[in-house]
Amino acid sequence: YEWEYDEGSIGRKLQYNEWRESQAWQAFSSYEAIKKLRQIDYDGFSWCCLHGGANAGTYQKPAMDFTGHAKLVFHIHKTVYQPLLAGSNNVDIVYGPDDKITPMVLNLGKKRTVKLSVVVKDKFNGQEIDKKVYKNVILPEGRTVTELAAFKPKIDKEGLFFIEYIVDNN
Repeated sequence: YEWEYDEGSIGRKLQYNEWRESQAWQAFSSYEAIKKLRQIDYDGFSWCCLHGGANAGTYQKPAMDFTGHAKLVFHIHKTVYQPLLAGSNNVDIVYGPDDKITPMVLNLGKKRTVKLSVVVKDKFNGQEIDKKVYKNVILPEGRTVTELAAFKPKIDKEGLFFIEYIVDNN
């Protein structure tokens, strides 16, 4: 029943030698799903199979491989459940020429003030294309979501880009 998942999600079936891409897609998918669940105030995330299992070759499962080694998604789970998490306020991974990025910061715990830098980089050479800095962002106490003003990155060409969200204490 999962045979068509690759085609439906990334547009084609991955080949056996693309196992690194498979792990990266699994981790990225999990990051976006858990970020969204935190945004809408869900407490957890159900993973079909945490260790081994018949579906160990597909991108969805498991977080640990057959030999007990943590896959990339295992580390993403540790990242996405930190008390502070910043990212876009949606799960879009493709932006068109007229789209804007709306950053958000998820907070768990005490009230704090942070600085958020959103950096757009060229995928191939790591060169910074654009940067937006939000200073003195007040995060309320508790399990909170703070959305910030949207901005349109200054990208003048088609391509692949990374968007980094860097949170610093003021």
